[in-house]
Amino acid sequence: MPPTVKVKTPDLVVKKEREEIAQLVLDEFGDLLPECRLLCFFDDEDCQEFKKDLGEGNRAFHRPISDKSPFAGWPEYITECIFVDDPSSFWYMRLFDHVIYLHGVRAPTALA
Repeated sequence: MPPTVKVKTPDLVVKKEREEIAQLVLDEFGDLLPECRLLCFFDDEDCQEFKKDLGEGNRAFHRPISDKSPFAGWPEYITECIFVDDPSSFWYMRLFDHVIYLHGVRAPTALA
């Protein structure tokens, strides 16, 4: 199953550019990526809860996820990508086995 790329941004041009760049990176891995349901989530802001847990300098992380994974403090817009309402049961259905999360992209700073 190919990885799923989600880009959070209100700017459609930026969204398309980041999706294309992400796909180029994934293409470089070819058949080396494991067969799993992988979500690559590109945020447009820094998640302060993740920064608190992983360190202020953290820019990204990978985490396997399961039905029992703790999601306290995760932004709702991410968990809504991972779990969807399952009309055939009382539970939510998990769509992914792993997540790669990247904090918001910072604009380059001018050199003095």
